[in-house]
Amino acid sequence: MKKFYLVIVAVAFSFLMFATTQQVSAATYHSGTPKILRGHWRSAKKTSLGHGIMNVHKTKVYLHSRLAPDPEGMMHAKYKRTSKGHYKLIGRNYANAPVGGSIISIRVKVYSHHKIYVKGQSMKGVYYK
Repeated sequence: MKKFYLVIVAVAFSFLMFATTQQVSAATYHSGTPKILRGHWRSAKKTSLGHGIMNVHKTKVYLHSRLAPDPEGMMHAKYKRTSKGHYKLIGRNYANAPVGGSIISIRVKVYSHHKIYVKGQSMKGVYYK
């Protein structure tokens, strides 16, 4: 009879232990941009429109070429760290878009503080600080 009560207490204790723990999701987006990406970046490859330039601010990202007429901008930026040195940036572009803006997504791989690889809708390549 003592074994039965001991088993009941052990099962109840383990149930309470698992019921009170909270599941943590690492897939949440953080507001702003990562500090390691902030600054003025320039592409390694020169295209027909000149070097690509990427300016990363706290909540904005501007992508443009030296000779292009209008920069492509991302407002209200959020980021998610997908793995070590890999980030996914999401924001909204309000130029020539509907009222809420269109969603832009950029993937960034950080090699060092002075070298990154960027893959987006209109750009792809290595950028240097």
